[in-house]
Amino acid sequence: GLSELRDTGKGIPRKHVDKIFEPFLTAKWKGTGLELTAVYRIVEDHSGTIRVESWEGRDTVVETRMPF
Repeated sequence: GLSELRDTGKGIPRKHVDKIFEPFLTAKWKGTGLELTAVYRIVEDHSGTIRVESWEGRDTVVETRMPF
């Protein structure tokens, strides 16, 4: 199935969008940067796909597709 999550925050800088699933990447002053890495691995382990689009200063959309 398809699932979409939209965040209407500040968006992700273009230079970071391709790297957001890398471990320990975070722009926050606290946190580990492992959360999205874990999500990516869970989706991939279940033969799904995950895609992110972000517009700096506007919003971010995360789309997951699972085979069930």
